[in-house]
Amino acid sequence: MNFIIFVADEMRNESLYFDNDPSKDSKSYIKNNTPNITAFANEATRFAQCHTANTTCSQSRASFMTGWYTHVRGHRTLYSLLQPGEPNFLKYLKEAGYDVMWWGKNDLLAEAAFADSVTSVIDYNTNSKTLGVGLPYIDPKDPLVTIESWFSFLYQPWHGKVEETGEYLNVKAAVDYIKNYDSKSGNPFVLYVPLLHPHPPYSCPEEFYNKINPEDIPALRGHDMPNQPDYRGLIRKYRHLEKLPEIFFKKINSVYLGSISYIDTLFGFLMDALNDSPLKDNTTTLFFSDHGDYAGDYGLVEKWPSGLEDVLTHVPLIVQTPGGKQNNVVDHSVQLMDIVPTILGLADVQPRHTHYARDLMPFIKDGVTSTAERALNNAIKAVDLGNEISEDKLKALENMVDGIPASFRGDVVFAEGGYGTNEPFQVEQVENAKTNPYYAKYIQQKEHRLSVCRATMVRTPKYKLVMRTDPLAPEHCSEFYCLDDDPLELNNRYGESEFQPVITRLKELLMRWYIETSDAIPWELDPRDSPTYAFTPAKQTKPPDSYRGYVPFR
Repeated sequence: MNFIIFVADEMRNESLYFDNDPSKDSKSYIKNNTPNITAFANEATRFAQCHTANTTCSQSRASFMTGWYTHVRGHRTLYSLLQPGEPNFLKYLKEAGYDVMWWGKNDLLAEAAFADSVTSVIDYNTNSKTLGVGLPYIDPKDPLVTIESWFSFLYQPWHGKVEETGEYLNVKAAVDYIKNYDSKSGNPFVLYVPLLHPHPPYSCPEEFYNKINPEDIPALRGHDMPNQPDYRGLIRKYRHLEKLPEIFFKKINSVYLGSISYIDTLFGFLMDALNDSPLKDNTTTLFFSDHGDYAGDYGLVEKWPSGLEDVLTHVPLIVQTPGGKQNNVVDHSVQLMDIVPTILGLADVQPRHTHYARDLMPFIKDGVTSTAERALNNAIKAVDLGNEISEDKLKALENMVDGIPASFRGDVVFAEGGYGTNEPFQVEQVENAKTNPYYAKYIQQKEHRLSVCRATMVRTPKYKLVMRTDPLAPEHCSEFYCLDDDPLELNNRYGESEFQPVITRLKELLMRWYIETSDAIPWELDPRDSPTYAFTPAKQTKPPDSYRGYVPFR
């Protein structure tokens, strides 16, 4: 089995149109925006409720490569990348004889980890000439908007040809690999294509920039709701977003959608090459994103490390594999990290570390669309290392009380983010340049550290709880939503007495999840005998500065 793993950056699920989406009528304005992704979903299994474990780039990628939540090994910052001694599914596949070809951005592996995980790595998005991003936005009619919008990430279109962008060149390299692949002499392959868009700045090649009229976009989520977490108002203040009109945020959303259309075109280019090749019959393709984006909702832009709104956690996940169900929609809640045992299972490779993900193949092969005993059994086996589970235990784990499962392996997902005030302030380093669009984010986090404190989310189909806590504030801006009547998360009911019993049960579920996933014991055993030889202590060297420099897109 070969694999194509196509990863969009910061693409939220709700900005995509699917023919079998119950809410498609409300998305008619984007019906033709992503024809290639829609066509792919019609021939594959789409997980309608897939959520990332963390809403920031490096953290999310560390999770979906390992099957770990980011708290398991402290992968909670942009610079906490996977180390050589840690597992990831690319390493497993390379050890099994796969050629692992990587075209695109990193935000995943420490430099020393590439040799064991990747056969070849190239990123053609290495300079401003190929980024496909224009200059900062200028409003010819309103100088104030131009001034106030500097930190909004809204940029002008890129005027070069699509074929000149690094994104295109990354995808073209994968296309050329498919066209030139010789199945008789070549190893099985993994084509890992982690692209940059639709990550801010909000910009894209000119032919996509104005594809969606801002005035056609329905009303975005507002910014004047009560009981909002503090970071929202602070973001609007530090980014100078307070004076910008609603149509400006719709403009941001429209350009974001144009950037998604740009990625859709590149994905179609790759799928055309696969469909015209005999490799399609022995290749599994996964399309997903690491996390979402505000894109103007709540009067906000980009993302926030402790923000856990659905626009940030809810991401697309579409899997096409030989023998899999077509036009199959799975409503059961899954995590992005579930791709780890799914891919390894398809490759017939056994993991050698404890992880917390479930195999998605029962959903893909059998067309299961909700919690089923077989799917749940596989999830439990992934944690219990193959022990047989009794029928009584299965039923107990499936039991739902007022929409809350008895186990974190049920119809429920978790996510986390943020940083403690007792941790070093080295997590969002930006050079001291006020012309840098990330400078506002850096200063806010420095001056209001509680606004980015640690946060954890538990989400069932019916409820969503976000807990925020810190040594300086045991309760800080927590949230609770009844998703049945408030799917857009506009009415925070955390402090209302009538919901305290439900919130208490969700907190108990959150505690059980933390206890059961708090860490992962290494499977390698170390000898306990003392060494019997003399040795010279290694000379101490100054550790490298892990936070020097500035990463412009993250």
